[in-house]
Formats: sequence, structure tokens, C-alpha cells
Amino acid sequence: MSLTEADRLAISEVIARYCHATDDGDGDATAAQFTADGILEISGAWQARGTEQIAEIGRIPNKPMHWVNSIVIDGSGSTAESTVYYAAIRQGGDLLATGRYDSKLTKQLNGDWKLVHHRYTGDPASAPPRPAAADGVLTAADRIAILGLIARYNNAVDARDAETWAVTFVDDGRFEIAGGPTIVGRESLADYVRSLPPADAKHWTTNTIIEGNAAEASVRCYLAMLGKTGISMTGRYADTVVKEGGAWLFGSRAVSVDGMGGAQ
Repeated sequence: MSLTEADRLAISEVIARYCHATDDGDGDATAAQFTADGILEISGAWQARGTEQIAEIGRIPNKPMHWVNSIVIDGSGSTAESTVYYAAIRQGGDLLATGRYDSKLTKQLNGDWKLVHHRYTGDPASAPPRPAAADGVLTAADRIAILGLIARYNNAVDARDAETWAVTFVDDGRFEIAGGPTIVGRESLADYVRSLPPADAKHWTTNTIIEGNAAEASVRCYLAMLGKTGISMTGRYADTVVKEGGAWLFGSRAVSVDGMGGAQ
């Protein structure tokens, strides 16, 4: 039996959960993405076998952030393989390494997908150093960081995590809904999310265009709200993002909705 769309989404999420957990130094959550006898491997260097060893690796502090893209998933029934590009990026934007994850996964009796073997293979040549912000160039690392900001925004508002959502903005950040309210400042932004009903759909963004320099950029992207009943709304974001303390944050974010509907 071919993999379902739900299977493919679940497998993608396992990879994402692994990245979040190991980046946060959460050893137990890192190991939880693997089967009990799973293997975490750095190709040509070492293997961690079993949840105890994998958790130990997951607890290593001060790791770079793991960014993944271009996932390819193949398989059938209860087994699957995935290939993913990765970049290791220090918080603030320095690109440390690039490479590929090759993973084997299996579906558990309860329907959860787990990693059986997760292998890192680094690219043979190191990436060039990130240009200094003073040169004014919006680098590839900057663009990746801005895409990550959008992803954190989406995950936070869908989880109704008010504090995490608010800190994707600068202190006096501005969020505007066309034809609706405008909220300014982190505390007011957090209060806005606290006032929302439980989420019944998730934010999907695509076709992202980023233009600017190393200190400030404009961002445009499409938005859809996808839930169990399908697409409930489409629209667009128009954003200004700024770099503060080496991190990209929303200075302002405006959402316009296609036709009738609402947005968060």
C-alpha cells in the first residue's frame, strides 16, 4: 500500500521534531523520534545506538540550528525512506555546514512514525563565510533565517503560544489585519493571541519573496489556512523584517484576506 498524504506529512514532522529537539538540547525529545534500537549516525565518524545514547547526543548544549529543506519521501505500508538537505546555522546567521540527511523510518502500531536510522552526510567543502552585515548584502543565510522566522510565527500562533508568537516581533512591532484590528507592542500582541479561540486550522505560507539588505528587508508571501475540512481562507502577507542582535524579527506584518474570511 502506497504512503498516504498523512503519512508523508507525519514523516516530515518527525524530521522537524528531531531538529527542534536537538537544537533545544532536549535529549529525551530527541530520542523520542527514534525506535528503541534506532541509530543516529554522522557518516564516517560515529553512531549512537538506542534511545539512551541518542538522548545523550541530544543533550549536547549550544548546537547550531538545523535547517532542512527539499524533503523526498519514498516507501509503502509501514516503511519509508527520506532524503533531506540540511544546513547548520549558528543563531545570528553564520552558516557552519551543509549536507544531507538519509533516514529510514517505520510506522508503529499506534500510527506514529519513528526513525530507525538517521544519517548525516556533510558536503565535502565548507561553505564560504557569511559576509559581515556592514557590507549591506542580504545573504543566503539571512534569507534562510527570515524563512525560519516565518515558520516560528506559524507554529506559535497555531499552538496559541502567545509569548513565542509575540517575540517574533520587535518590542514595538505592528500586526495589521486589513479591514480589522492593528496591534502594536509585544504585550498587546501576546494578549491578542490569548484572546483567540482554539486553532482548527494551520498556517501554510509559500511563494516567499525577500528583498532588502543585511539590516532590513521586505517580505511578501501567500497564505492559506488548512484544516480538517479543507482550505478555510487564503490571503497574502506583506512584512518588514529587521535584524536586531543578529536575529531577524518582524517590524511590521500586514495580512490581507482574499474575499470573505478572517486571519490570525
